[in-house]
Amino acid sequence: MLTTIVATLAMTAAASAMPSSVTALKWERRVLIVFAPTPGDPRWQEQAALLDGQDRDLEERRMEVLAVVGDDVNPVRGKAARESDGAGWRRTFRVSNDEFAIVLIGLDGGVKWRADAPAPLADINAVVDAMPMRRGNRSR
Repeated sequence: MLTTIVATLAMTAAASAMPSSVTALKWERRVLIVFAPTPGDPRWQEQAALLDGQDRDLEERRMEVLAVVGDDVNPVRGKAARESDGAGWRRTFRVSNDEFAIVLIGLDGGVKWRADAPAPLADINAVVDAMPMRRGNRSR
């Protein structure tokens, strides 16, 4: 029981620390956040290439894409505002300055998936397509 209480408190703390631009999208859009240390990081360049030209798939799954590169937070796809608190985002999602990571936020605002290497959109789509809200939308 204590473990359940601690886990619930940790999840609540993470949700309350969520960046405002992610919180504003709750229940409307999923958010894919790509973290990279620098614009020249080869993993960032590979991930950007994997997402390039995939607007239809991303829109079908109601997904925004944000890049946290260095201290900047930039929209790659979607309407989220540009920000300069990359350090805050890294703290929230526990990604160090020299680390590459991908974090998928669901419609409910919770972290649904993480990766530490570039991932094809087909892999990300498979995670989204398995979500109950996505399955419910497709059956209509």
